[in-house]
Amino acid sequence: MALLIFVSLVIIPSGCGTICEDFNNEIINWMPYKEADKIIIAKGNQVDTLIVNFSLRKHTDKIRFGSKCVCENSYSLKLSSDSLNIDVLFEDSRAVENSIITINNEFLNYSSKLDSLEINGKKYFDLIIFENLHQYLINKFDKIIISKSIGIISITKQGYDWIIIDDSKRNIELSKIGLNISDC
Repeated sequence: MALLIFVSLVIIPSGCGTICEDFNNEIINWMPYKEADKIIIAKGNQVDTLIVNFSLRKHTDKIRFGSKCVCENSYSLKLSSDSLNIDVLFEDSRAVENSIITINNEFLNYSSKLDSLEINGKKYFDLIIFENLHQYLINKFDKIIISKSIGIISITKQGYDWIIIDDSKRNIELSKIGLNISDC
């Protein structure tokens, strides 16, 4: 009987808690960038280079009983250039719709998915669009278009577009993107 009580006291507390879902690495295909990557964009004859300053996956493996933590499976990036600062948060690796992008402190929210779109005579496939919900702002960023396996292909601000110059597909090694795994 004492053995049964001892086993129960050991198994029950260790069995209580939450095992979080695995990180879905497919989210990385939307922005397949590692730190120090360069994305060259152009606005007419003006060329600018976005540099990836930060690229990190965060995953909570399990949460202990009584902890106030939550399961996290996010992918975040920071890119910057002479004229642009972009922060990206894919808050849930299983739902790109729960993501947000800021460009120079302006928030762009997930808007839609498209099968294909033609930009400057080139056709892109499997796209997501983030748009600025504050239509009343003057001189604002309107939207950013992202193509799966390529990343950012267009950033639109009232009156002009930044368009990617090197739009080849990227195959990123997961080991090249930071990973922070935690138990809570």
